[in-house]
Amino acid sequence: MTRAILTRVESWVNLGIPDCIAALEGRFFLIELKILRAGNKVSVRPHQVAFHSMHGDFPCFLLIEVGVGRKKELRLYHARQVLELAQEGVKLAPVGVLHGGDWEGLENFLLQW
Repeated sequence: MTRAILTRVESWVNLGIPDCIAALEGRFFLIELKILRAGNKVSVRPHQVAFHSMHGDFPCFLLIEVGVGRKKELRLYHARQVLELAQEGVKLAPVGVLHGGDWEGLENFLLQW
């Protein structure tokens, strides 16, 4: 069971806003969700790059599920890395790596931020 309250965000007015807001122990985190099944290139749209670039001093992240099956992992990138992530893809070192569906590990990581 997770401690976080997740709220899915759908905005057609302000493009680039991350996919969800996580509320955890009195703090808020903005998280863009991506899935990458093959290759290294992450599809980050210009509006997403702009939003994350403007919010690099805040707890704003991109969470990318990479791989399939037992090789699946979650890679967490901070907003400050968005330009490099768009260029280099997941070859760029993330700020955190979690294996499988380690949501509790993700929560613990976010609380340390």
